Amino acid sequence: MEQGPNVGDNGSMQVILAEPRGFCAGVERAIEIVERALEVFGPPVYVRHEIVHNKRVVDDLRKKGAVFVEEIDEVPEGAVTIFSAHGVSEKVESEAGRRNLPVIDATCPLVAKVHIEARRYEGEGREIILIGHDGHPEVEGTSGRVKNGVHIVATPADVAGLEVANPDKVAYVTQTTLSVDDTRDVIDALTSRFPSISGPDVKDICYATQNRQASVRKLAEEVELILVVGARNSSNSNRLREIGEEMGVPTHLIDDARDLDPTWFDGVRRGGRDRRRVRARRTGAGPGRPAAGDQHGGASDPGRDPGAGAVQTAGRTGRGQRQRQGAEACRRCARWLSVLRRHDAHERSAMSVPLIQKVRVGAYIVSKKLRGEKRYPLVLMLEPLFRCNLACPGCGKIDYPPEILNQRLSVDECLQSVDECGAPMVSIPGGEPLIHPEIGEIVAGIIARKKFVYLCTNALLLKKKLDLFTPTKYLTFSVHLDGLEEEHDHAVDQPGTFKRAVAAIKEARRRGFRVNVNATVFDGHPAERLAAFFDFVTDELGADAITVSPGYSYERAPDQQHFLNRSKTKELFREIFALGAGKKWRFSQSSLFLDFLAGNQSFQCTPWGNPTRNVFGWQKPCYLIGEGYTGSFRALMEETDWDSYGTGRYEKCADCMVHCGYEPTAAEHSLSRPWAALMVKLRGIRTTGPMAPEIDLSQARPAEYIFDRHVQEKLRDIRLAEEAASQTQEKGRRPATNAA
Repeated sequence: MEQGPNVGDNGSMQVILAEPRGFCAGVERAIEIVERALEVFGPPVYVRHEIVHNKRVVDDLRKKGAVFVEEIDEVPEGAVTIFSAHGVSEKVESEAGRRNLPVIDATCPLVAKVHIEARRYEGEGREIILIGHDGHPEVEGTSGRVKNGVHIVATPADVAGLEVANPDKVAYVTQTTLSVDDTRDVIDALTSRFPSISGPDVKDICYATQNRQASVRKLAEEVELILVVGARNSSNSNRLREIGEEMGVPTHLIDDARDLDPTWFDGVRRGGRDRRRVRARRTGAGPGRPAAGDQHGGASDPGRDPGAGAVQTAGRTGRGQRQRQGAEACRRCARWLSVLRRHDAHERSAMSVPLIQKVRVGAYIVSKKLRGEKRYPLVLMLEPLFRCNLACPGCGKIDYPPEILNQRLSVDECLQSVDECGAPMVSIPGGEPLIHPEIGEIVAGIIARKKFVYLCTNALLLKKKLDLFTPTKYLTFSVHLDGLEEEHDHAVDQPGTFKRAVAAIKEARRRGFRVNVNATVFDGHPAERLAAFFDFVTDELGADAITVSPGYSYERAPDQQHFLNRSKTKELFREIFALGAGKKWRFSQSSLFLDFLAGNQSFQCTPWGNPTRNVFGWQKPCYLIGEGYTGSFRALMEETDWDSYGTGRYEKCADCMVHCGYEPTAAEHSLSRPWAALMVKLRGIRTTGPMAPEIDLSQARPAEYIFDRHVQEKLRDIRLAEEAASQTQEKGRRPATNAA
């Protein structure tokens, strides 16, 4: 500009910056994904559609090596591909999977939430109405998530012309970047015409979008000019401009300072408090939000224009703090979701973990982190009994006297423990849980609490007991198989168990149940045979996932010769994963835990992540080691000296690399370091080169052997209880006497 606008006697004006402004967390995440992908993989990186609707950002990324394409078939074979923040349809994902493209999904988590809602409503047999702008990339992506199609409406008039098969079976979802007021008008029209309709109200509209729209309305009352810095194809930017105009304030949408027209500022003079205000709007709220641009010479930078005076930030109140907290929550959720979302069409058609489980567990972790909780459970290990119908040489969980093996947790005790712990997942090991006479009722009660159940079993009773259960995403049978027939039957010391387990798995799968295979690896098991076993489980057996872990050297296990130490574990899993390169093995565990097994991560265990409840009480410190018991979960968390346990701290933990201790650690790292997990996911587990530094074991405290003491204490309690019960029964049998 040759000269500043005429704003007063001293030729200056006051520029007020919006608060909040800049990109929302979802857009920041999408941009960061492209930038980090360029750093990790090098250019070119292909992006389907503009990553966000912002010309400056797109041009900047293009200069760094990003290539923006409209269709997947424009991407060369094998090239790194990124889906934009607006999301894509299942057809696009399938095409990417068919062409074996390594995909990074930058879909905004709020958009992904809408996808989930739409599929859930369709699963309920409802027709889906999508409130949004036809042709917008987000609307195209959401529409492509619904198998039977959607009805797209943008105005109440569109609602009047809708034709649906059953007015009582409809639901609506919304585009995330709409006007709150306009959307509410459409929702009112829908609820008026379809009283039974289901939907999220306006909750799916991005919180940042709502904040900025409300801010424009409020501040338009005190300004004479609004400048919206953003792209002309951005739904958000255009809506902000429309709101300003609706409020009677001249409002202009610009890409940068070059779009400014000096005549816009004519007549903008002092007034009121001796100074009329011009609001330079720099804001971000979801896919398409314009970026803050001081460094780019944007219109909001008073230093770029001699006519601009003091810069003031508007609206910095307590609400701003809440908005920043909300943004941080979104960022945390985005980090988690970027790792957990599946990266190709094959994985989407054969999920190792149900999407609803990933979403709920991830939300649980985020909520704990936001509350500042250092220690919290992920999986409750609920052992309702110790008795088993096998006597595996490598198992140390069933070496108890008959009085203890006959003990059971009741249904009420099990459900009370689930409620007390609060973990989103419950694993039911043993013993053999299917022996428990009330196991069906226990599982049903846990599922009714919306907890995800992994019912561990050797499958010898599974076919007989299947009628006790109903197929659901909340229930997974985790069947113990330690290899192919020869290795498994040897491990459990009983011929024929492999064939019976395989037959039970196939029957459970036929009936619609989810089935995982739980494999324990011992020393001397050849990598080639384990790789063949994983092929069998994945390709022939069709199990949903594999859970794999080295065996733990239980002090009471009859066979102490075949447990792996840490160095042997790492070498063996490197061999296994090298043999599995390019194969579609589905593991239920995180990529970082598997990377840990291969020696590429230095983790400490998280014993409180999988707390254990059994007939003794709440077991200290973990599922594998029993060195004390408490009467409540709270006492377990508060009274256990957690720092006394773990590799390098305690002799019994020296060689442990078991998933129940280290998977919670890997989950924590996946949240705090999502790019580490994503790189492992995309590149595969490294099987050559130096390993991560090993933990020093020289300072570990000596092992304490107190198993027998606990057994004797429990036997005493059992016998005292039996004597008390006997005395009560005897009193009940005595004839009544009349006093003289």
